[in-house]
Amino acid sequence: MKFCTTALGLFSVAVSAWSYAENGADWGDEFPLCDIEGIQSPINIDTKDNNEVLYRKDKHLPELELDILDDDDEATVSTVTIANTGKLLQIGDLTRTKLLAGGLLFADYILDHAELHWGKSEHKINGDHKDGEIQFYFTKDEASASTIGTSEVAIAILLSKGSKDKKALGALSDAASSITSIGDLAEIENFDWMDIVTNKNLKDYYSYTGSSTRPPCDTDITWFVGHKSNMMSSSQLKAFEALLDMDGNSINKNYREKNKVANRVVFTTKKSKDKEEDDDAAWDENGWLSTFFGI
Repeated sequence: MKFCTTALGLFSVAVSAWSYAENGADWGDEFPLCDIEGIQSPINIDTKDNNEVLYRKDKHLPELELDILDDDDEATVSTVTIANTGKLLQIGDLTRTKLLAGGLLFADYILDHAELHWGKSEHKINGDHKDGEIQFYFTKDEASASTIGTSEVAIAILLSKGSKDKKALGALSDAASSITSIGDLAEIENFDWMDIVTNKNLKDYYSYTGSSTRPPCDTDITWFVGHKSNMMSSSQLKAFEALLDMDGNSINKNYREKNKVANRVVFTTKKSKDKEEDDDAAWDENGWLSTFFGI
């Protein structure tokens, strides 16, 4: 395997020789975890499936709750570092944010980094791709290490292409022109990652257990996929497509094809407009604990 590392402060970029040429179909030769069926991500989320065992709508699933850890800072704004990994655009140095235990989470998780994919979204909704996807990855808080639950959490927001530049992705697309070569890094000041996620997607989401969507396909991740997609313009998409891979070619697509849901359960909240009820009411704790974690 071929690696190179470029570093700025505590943020580093590691690059290996795998590619998206076959949308992930060939990764298992070098990364065996990628070939384990029934636990892979992304998936197609079929909201029209009437199988109540595999697809569970629960109006009592609570809103995902965040806690800002930086001293004297109540906002999700920070100076971030973005990098061209030769595969995708990666965002580091995000505001130190804790995703609190509650609902489907039994531990606290700390925001680590984000990854931007384009060409198509990785997750599908009812068989349809969007035009891109950004994923925010959280790692289990050390204080919660002995608590049940997956080692990572990912919040995914699908991106739809529109005609006008969108503020939420504007800073990323503007800075992309300075990181066209593999290993390039740039800083963006006053970046607010919640402009992309939005509070609505903390309330309305799909959730299932799966893997990372790129090698080595770590298989211990709880996914939250927002109901509402965000927007990016055609010009913003072109800025991301101008990034170059390790062979000097434009990165026109960097998504993995969907994998089988198999026997996994996909939970979904009801829409925020539905009448709110007490989060603890009628919560079938033993039932979904057993289904989600196998305990």
